[in-house]
Amino acid sequence: MSAQHKVWIDAALNDLAAAIYLHEGRYWFHATLEAQQAGEKFGKAILIFSGVPVAEIKAYSHRVLKINERIEQLGLHRFSEIEQNKAMEMQKNYTNLKYPDEQSEDPPYILFGRIGSEDSIQWAVNYLDMMMSIIPDVITENDRDGIKLSFLRAKEIANTCKKCNANPCVCDDEQSGCKM
Repeated sequence: MSAQHKVWIDAALNDLAAAIYLHEGRYWFHATLEAQQAGEKFGKAILIFSGVPVAEIKAYSHRVLKINERIEQLGLHRFSEIEQNKAMEMQKNYTNLKYPDEQSEDPPYILFGRIGSEDSIQWAVNYLDMMMSIIPDVITENDRDGIKLSFLRAKEIANTCKKCNANPCVCDDEQSGCKM
């Protein structure tokens, strides 16, 4: 069997690390896009590992729902309705909201916030966990725990108010104008 799936996993782990780093820096939009890329690549790695030709996989482009459908067809995982709804949201974010809309005066990044960024990264981490259950021993539990710790640390930093330096924010929003 080809080890090509490991290349995709390495790329996905790099994207996930970038998402966490961007989240920590409060770049919610870009963190969301990187998280989408990580989940997508984890899914494609599963398909490659399962023998699906790379040409077929590349034809899925950024359609996470199609990737999920193929994983289900192979009997590798049954996606819940919640998982499918989040996949649909991630696919939409990446394909539709990546570029400015001619009907909007705001750049796309305005639409993304801390909670959405955290949810997107959590989606990618959940995809990683699913992949680890299908492809055992491709990433160690220690490495997985390190990713989880990095994400928790990034959430803590991103949730710390820049004005009062507290988590949760203790500013009086109406008087201080804090927009944590």
